[in-house]
Amino acid sequence: MRTTETKWMVGCFAALGLIFATAQGAAASGKANLSESLAATGSAPDKASGKASLNLRPRKNKGTKGSFAVVAKHLSADSSYDLIVGGAKVGELKTGRLGSGRATFNTSPHGNTSLLGFDPRGETVVLRDGTTGTDDLVGTIPDDSPGSQACCLATGQIEDNGSTETECEDIDAQACQSAGGTPQWVLNPDGTPSQTPVTSCLPDPCNNTTSAPPSSVAVACCINATHDEGTEAECEDVTEAACATAGGALV
Repeated sequence: MRTTETKWMVGCFAALGLIFATAQGAAASGKANLSESLAATGSAPDKASGKASLNLRPRKNKGTKGSFAVVAKHLSADSSYDLIVGGAKVGELKTGRLGSGRATFNTSPHGNTSLLGFDPRGETVVLRDGTTGTDDLVGTIPDDSPGSQACCLATGQIEDNGSTETECEDIDAQACQSAGGTPQWVLNPDGTPSQTPVTSCLPDPCNNTTSAPPSSVAVACCINATHDEGTEAECEDVTEAACATAGGALV
């Protein structure tokens, strides 16, 4: 009887351990599949509507991969709209003769797709009329991983310059340190860590290079220091890692 009870208890603890490990893995996976409607404001044309969709997936030793798209209908025809995420302009959406348009971003951009060098989770998305300056569509992407922090983990592989390759994962600081990683913090102007965590692997704080976008696309880091949706963000050319630790968006 004791042997049976012991086996039963071991089995239960093993099952609980598996459930806990699976839950931890899901929480730290960095995956996201989110969709949010953009609501029309009082200045928007009649029947204006929009939607923002985000798909992220981590790939071992290849960083976070994914796409982000914003679609709109019944806006002003043949017009250009600024797409603002978290207070920084990340691109433009152009409408056709029926007032519909689409802006797409990808971590590996090609064609008319722009570089996805920012994480819209928890951020307000705005479509601003480029002519009138009015915000016509507004929505906030939900944050499905609150409390996560960018963590730089060694992969065990050696880079061409002889240094150890690192990859970025979205996990909390304690889990990062337990795994032997380095939690990332937004840096102060003097280069010292602040109390603000780098909350995403987009842009990647663990690597000084990023996938090269098409030669026709300019890449810069845009920072909205005041976190004001109406404030013009400052942009400059820096590395992907520097952009991440500055709390910026690579666009």
